[in-house]
Amino acid sequence: METETEEKGKTLVRLTGREVKGKIRFDDVSFSYRDGEQTLKNVNLDIKPGEKIAIVGANGSGKSTLINLLLRFYKPCSGKIEIDGTDINSINLKDYRGLISVVSQDLYLFDTSIEENISIGLKKEEGKINKVAKESGAYEFIMDMPLKYKSKVGRNGSNLSGGQRQKVAVARAFARESKILVLDEATANYDVESEAYLNQFMTSDFNDKTVLVISHKPDILSKVDKIWFMNNGSIQQLENYRDFKKGYKENEDLLVVKDIV
Repeated sequence: METETEEKGKTLVRLTGREVKGKIRFDDVSFSYRDGEQTLKNVNLDIKPGEKIAIVGANGSGKSTLINLLLRFYKPCSGKIEIDGTDINSINLKDYRGLISVVSQDLYLFDTSIEENISIGLKKEEGKINKVAKESGAYEFIMDMPLKYKSKVGRNGSNLSGGQRQKVAVARAFARESKILVLDEATANYDVESEAYLNQFMTSDFNDKTVLVISHKPDILSKVDKIWFMNNGSIQQLENYRDFKKGYKENEDLLVVKDIV
């Protein structure tokens, strides 16, 4: 508790979600976990405010590293990342984290009620909880539970299925109403109908939010504004979903890189 923070002594920019438009820029960003092994190599990426983009690529291509740098879990070895033209490392960290909501593959639910998990860190508002539960696809299974929103999820959601856990986590992200939303394989365990509804909702109703999706699922890839392909730490934009399908072949539910040029 007494450890000094990395921000102590710095003059930092203060921001709120109302001020931020959601433009993201990676400017010649490189990163290495180990000396001599570049995980990201001179990445340049521009995302417009309100744009919906997908990031695709094989395991180990650098997708998660890209997101971890955006979230300020790591700092670039060279280059910089900007939000609305401001270097993210010059923004107050608490303010900055409030600008972004994340649903990752390794989500965590607390051993309390569904209601508490959705509204954690926020003022508990029944109307908002109901709204985000419907938007995330969680509403129907919650209504089927004896205690509804008061139902206990168990330790890390042990009382729920994989798809139900993901829906609660997505509802929690929506409840934060952050300007930037990051979904890292967030619908891997969704049923087809719920996933289609969520994808349609995000791409049609989130006009003022910038959304980054890491996924290979065809439904969301056909709806986003742009698809960015990562390969060995480099990134390039694919023109459209047809180009993505040309570059990949489906093999036992795994998407394998095949001659993307």
